[in-house]
Amino acid sequence: GQVAKRQSEHEMLLRAARSLLVSEGGLRDDEQEVASLLTEVPKNWIRHGDLIVLPRDSFSSSKWRQFSEKLWRAVSLALRCQRVAVGSKVACDCFRSSGAGLVLGADGWVRHRENGVIFVFDVTRCMFSAGNVTEKLRLSRLNCRGETVVDMYAGIGYFTL
Repeated sequence: GQVAKRQSEHEMLLRAARSLLVSEGGLRDDEQEVASLLTEVPKNWIRHGDLIVLPRDSFSSSKWRQFSEKLWRAVSLALRCQRVAVGSKVACDCFRSSGAGLVLGADGWVRHRENGVIFVFDVTRCMFSAGNVTEKLRLSRLNCRGETVVDMYAGIGYFTL
């Protein structure tokens, strides 16, 4: 027998988006408009536990708006998550606030574990960077049991513990 290749999350997302366009959007699968709209299906995203943050240019054409919650439910099924947010530029305010907007789910609070450190934050209010790996690894090796850790980098968000 032949072994079936497991679909990537991106392939599953493409399939869900195509199905929505054809079954709910009144388009034929062979139409150029379908191919054009499918270029807005993201190839990458950020996962924080059960919440996915899509890039800000994902599903940006007005055609996608007609699907409303059906689109976001299809995204959550394809990417195996409970909540979906769409990213935006980080605000140029003194807090560098997140511009991510929740499109599926009740709140943006997540627990993100990285190098043994658990970050708890609201993706709709706080910016998070996966950068500064060397410094995060150094901090994760410190024995801070029973100690209070104070965020001395308020506004940057990288080291909020």
